[in-house]
Amino acid sequence: MEFEDKKINVTCSLGLAICNEDGRTYNELYKIADKNMYKDKMN
Repeated sequence: MEFEDKKINVTCSLGLAICNEDGRTYNELYKIADKNMYKDKMN
């Protein structure tokens, strides 16, 4: 992406969790999704 003649790198990382497979409660799913997002960021 370019802005005012400067190149800017834009990335996006997502973390997913599957209900009843990774967890059942919001907190369980949130923790798994957050962990998966950080694993994606490291790549």
